[in-house]
Amino acid sequence: MPIIYPAKIIKNDTFVRVEHEIEFFNETDYPSVIWYEIPVEFENLLCGDNMNGIVIAVLPIAMILEEKLVIKGKLSPRLLFGLREYQRVFHSILKDKINFIDIEPNALKPDLPYVKNSSAISLFSGGVDSFYTLYHHNRQNEKVSDYQISHLLFAHGLDIKLEEQTIFERVFENYNDLANRLDVHLVKMKCNFRRYIPDYSMFHAPCFLALAQCISKNFSCIYIPSTLSYRNPAIWGSTIYTDHCFSTEKTFVFHNGANKDRTQKIEQLIFWKETYSHLRVCFSPNIEKNNCGKCEKCLRTMIPLNNLGMLNRYSVFPQKILWSLITMIFFSRKTISPHFYHTTMIQCLRRGKILYLFLLCCFWCKCYLYKRFIPSHKNIYDLVK
Repeated sequence: MPIIYPAKIIKNDTFVRVEHEIEFFNETDYPSVIWYEIPVEFENLLCGDNMNGIVIAVLPIAMILEEKLVIKGKLSPRLLFGLREYQRVFHSILKDKINFIDIEPNALKPDLPYVKNSSAISLFSGGVDSFYTLYHHNRQNEKVSDYQISHLLFAHGLDIKLEEQTIFERVFENYNDLANRLDVHLVKMKCNFRRYIPDYSMFHAPCFLALAQCISKNFSCIYIPSTLSYRNPAIWGSTIYTDHCFSTEKTFVFHNGANKDRTQKIEQLIFWKETYSHLRVCFSPNIEKNNCGKCEKCLRTMIPLNNLGMLNRYSVFPQKILWSLITMIFFSRKTISPHFYHTTMIQCLRRGKILYLFLLCCFWCKCYLYKRFIPSHKNIYDLVK
């Protein structure tokens, strides 16, 4: 059974590092210390009197190992209740891979009560979903002050891996300039949480929300931008069914933006000029610009932008879509989510983009014939084999 020990704080002139020793009774390849870092100027955000965030980060591996999680510290009662529900949801779908385990803290302590003049923090990657949430809940557009975004969490060690230091610093500086213009704080955090996650696509939400809860001292809300819409939900890393389970008494986790699908979000974001030079949907590590323009994620963003006649406004993308890339990238994929392309096909039809529509229809048919769609709720078990 994993045992999480109290925090050890390491501080210098530039950052604060929080380390927790983890003891595994069975031999594993997982690190014996889980840690995260935050710039010293944001030290006041740290939640030093509980272990809420770290428990969220370690829970997935404890569920996979089918071992009780022992916490040598305090845990929020509401979070403990939510983590049990989170386990029920994933265990009901992935019974042979995800187990329901006991969580045993030393003590239960409610999170700090409501903080006057609190605000919200949003997870931020620079993608379509992140910008959609930021636009709708920044200080100019969100009328309820407690839910206005004052901070953005930008993580190093999750989507951008620890070894990709140069890429992270370049992207961070780009978004830090944007944050200053928008009057929000971009919080740079570094962690090794991903080392404990055997299937990152299935458990990326706990990683990000663990980081956010570690610095939630002054926040009433944590926004996690949605990937899928209410009309096409699914059980995977971040979902409307479970993200709220990571809330505490003081800080509510809100799965935001599911009222729109990806294509609809793009149709709104084209009116926000800040996205023209900052939108980043690509995770290719060997690029100088934000997006390579050749991968599947780039293409499923560029096609809707081109349909809207706005691709030429986005300096972060190549200004031309190569047909050969559509066939090569899309048709070589092992699995794909049909949802993203279904909405794009509808947009192509409405905008009269017949060639794009034809190529996507061919791709759709091939995926259907070879059963290469990502399975829906009942069959998503196959993804973690």
